[in-house]
Amino acid sequence: RQTVFAENEYYHVYNRGVNKRKIFLKPHHYLRAIETLKYYLFSDHKVRFSYYNRWGTEQKQKYIDSLSNSNASLVAYVLMPNHFHLLLSQTGNNGITDFLRLFENSYTRYFNTATKRIGPLLQGRFKAVHIETDEQLQHIVRYIHLNPYTSRLVDSTKSLASYPWSSYPSYLHNSVETQLQNEIITNQFNSLSYED
Repeated sequence: RQTVFAENEYYHVYNRGVNKRKIFLKPHHYLRAIETLKYYLFSDHKVRFSYYNRWGTEQKQKYIDSLSNSNASLVAYVLMPNHFHLLLSQTGNNGITDFLRLFENSYTRYFNTATKRIGPLLQGRFKAVHIETDEQLQHIVRYIHLNPYTSRLVDSTKSLASYPWSSYPSYLHNSVETQLQNEIITNQFNSLSYED
């Protein structure tokens, strides 16, 4: 891999479906992916996500509260029909690589089972770009959050606030989203709105 991951550095990470195929077909596919993303940010799991996902809300929260070691911090994300973009910071040794391996494998198994297909879902290894300046960090956050608009999934930048498969609504409404570490970004922007 050309990109060497270092702790406390930021990386734009992305991947897409093999042959540009859709990797999210229904709302529950997106929800499953977001839950899986947040689960595998932790590195000290004792159970796989598919097992954890069968538990009740109280048992899930107790288990998550017991975890302390992390692979990576999730700063921003967007899930699109045939690809995803993540802004990550590595917090543990091999953290980003381990996190993406666990996330991609888990989601692929889920999607293949749910849709009765076999074989790879994603187009090879994920791609990653090291973020070297604050300006580049701000640009990548804008790029990630504007993706539904530039891809014409929403008809205006104002509509981005209602796109549910992105961290943008959490940024815009300053709401707490579990495992989203966005302070590095919110502290740099005067306004987080992309209104037309």
